[in-house]
Amino acid sequence: MRERDTFAIPIEEMTSDKLAIRHLAFWHLLRMANKEMQQKENQYDPNAPPEVREIVQKRWRKLLEDGKLLPDPLRMRPGGGPTKQ
Repeated sequence: MRERDTFAIPIEEMTSDKLAIRHLAFWHLLRMANKEMQQKENQYDPNAPPEVREIVQKRWRKLLEDGKLLPDPLRMRPGGGPTKQ
């Protein structure tokens, strides 16, 4: 999941003409991103006008370029849940 395309493809789909694709793209980004990025003001509205979606898409591209989207180690486990103590 650390490969650039894993994040780049959903980021590109944030401006798709299809609402369902935009929604799923952002959902996948949030699931893959680390907790810090999930909690920051990087929110996205798939129903927003194209100009607004493009602004948010640029922010996510910058995060990817800066290497700030890497997932937390626990999220890399099969099933995505925390380890049992």
